[in-house]
Amino acid sequence: MKIYYSMKNIINILLFAFLFVTDICFSQSYFATGINTLYKVEIDESACFCSFNYIGTTSLINPSGLTFNPDTSLVAQGGANLAQIDTLTGNETIIFTPPPGTDQGWSSLVCVGNGIFYSMDFPDDALYRFNFSDGTVTLLGATGFSPRGDLTLYNGNIHFPTIGGIVLLDTTNLSNSSIVVNFPPAYLVYGLTVAHVCNSFLAIASYANQTPELILINILDGAITKICTSPDEYLSNITSMLEFSPPPSCNINLDLDCNNSSGATNADYNSPEFDCLTIGVDIADEDTRMMYDAIITEMTIQITGFVPDAPFELLFMTGSVAGINVSGSGTDMITLSNAGGAKSTDFKDALRLVVYNNISNYPTGGLRTVEVHFTTESGAMSNVATAFIQVNELQRVPVDLGPDQQQCDGETTIFDAGNPGASYSWSTGQHSQTITTGTSGQYIVTVSNGILCPNQDTVELDIIPVIHIALTGETDICDNEQANMTIETDTPYPLDIEITPDPGSPFTLSGITGNYNFFDLPGFTTEYTITNVTSSEPACIEITDSTQVIFVYPTYHTSADVSLCQGDSIYLGYYW
Repeated sequence: MKIYYSMKNIINILLFAFLFVTDICFSQSYFATGINTLYKVEIDESACFCSFNYIGTTSLINPSGLTFNPDTSLVAQGGANLAQIDTLTGNETIIFTPPPGTDQGWSSLVCVGNGIFYSMDFPDDALYRFNFSDGTVTLLGATGFSPRGDLTLYNGNIHFPTIGGIVLLDTTNLSNSSIVVNFPPAYLVYGLTVAHVCNSFLAIASYANQTPELILINILDGAITKICTSPDEYLSNITSMLEFSPPPSCNINLDLDCNNSSGATNADYNSPEFDCLTIGVDIADEDTRMMYDAIITEMTIQITGFVPDAPFELLFMTGSVAGINVSGSGTDMITLSNAGGAKSTDFKDALRLVVYNNISNYPTGGLRTVEVHFTTESGAMSNVATAFIQVNELQRVPVDLGPDQQQCDGETTIFDAGNPGASYSWSTGQHSQTITTGTSGQYIVTVSNGILCPNQDTVELDIIPVIHIALTGETDICDNEQANMTIETDTPYPLDIEITPDPGSPFTLSGITGNYNFFDLPGFTTEYTITNVTSSEPACIEITDSTQVIFVYPTYHTSADVSLCQGDSIYLGYYW
């Protein structure tokens, strides 16, 4: 493929590896070219990692097509010539030169065996056949699609990238050629070959002015999965001997952390740790991998095993993905269903929106497990991949509002949640450390400091009525007369009132409601005092007048016989 870049000296590019992981087992080798450069690209079985091993330089100016012969020789197209490339050194040997007058500036190349190669020129849509046996180049006609990258052989058929998709080429009837896989029109696919992953192409692709990436393009649904970024910004062609092999068998597989960056092995994922300060943790890494034999129809995510805080351990969907229906968010199991046209990338995007949350106030420590699997239209089910979530217990913020309180009507109480500098949330809607109130009710405060678990305390305030009591009555009586006294009160509840006379013994008036008259027969001047008041219901007692003094005067009887003239008077003691 022709790529019009300014020439750049990249001969000194050293060995590049996408990830330096010593225990990766690379299962498949590919060869790729940039400007005058040759690389051996190795990819692991799950297509999680890749490494670029620089082999050497070639004298071919910007190799525009790259393919293998069935005899395992690597062939590149440089200008009009075809050259065999030494995969150990990068040295090339010209093996085919087109007849004079046939140089069309070809920009792609594929070998189908028996000395037959096909090529196309860019930006035209013409297809050419190279025949090594007789040294001919034949124009076969127009395909209807302009090539944007290299040709490749997949399952015995030629494919190539064009704007917006991958074309299946019908070499016997070019008008039957059609796009079989779609991708965004602005997405540029250069190199294209068969991947060792089932139902997939391996491609070099990027958006304009971005560094090329190695990607997988799934043939079933067009899903694009990034493997790694190229070390060479001019990387443009890639091929392998897989183009002459039957498509690989499909092992239905789900891996929640393809590169094992979380520390989990196999298909599993170690989620971030969870504690009472965590809003939620994801259950899949960014590099989730899915291999499938047919369109994915459903994915199930479920909390399993040790669930000590049920029913407060839940899964939540934190967003939406077009084409994916969601059921069960806010329960212990979420089901993602294909609403029509959803790709595996849509399921992966949806899976990364699922979080585990423990909404109990104080989560119990321990390891939790969330199991994930999917099914396809064929009825096949993937392996079960597990997300491991370590739940940690934290100490609680110390909060103590004190004992329940009673307060007299008209007075106020201050509740203090302590912990200066913390965040406060009162049931009254206030957010201060202290509140002042004079209303009956329950008061709840939640205190958070961002370090310990938020804690809560509750206190009851009971506002009780104020009962006023006064002792009134006569102040002066004669000896042997009853003293009339009154208990004046506004009590709503029955009262027991103890009165202590001096001199005398205490007596109790029971069941007093409202003003109450009572009598006593003091023999001497006596002081009556309210010494105790008991209400049948909680109340504040305010005695406005607790004493009453009654003076007792002696009674005198005198008589005299006096004869008076009319109009005279007589003085008897204190009386006239």
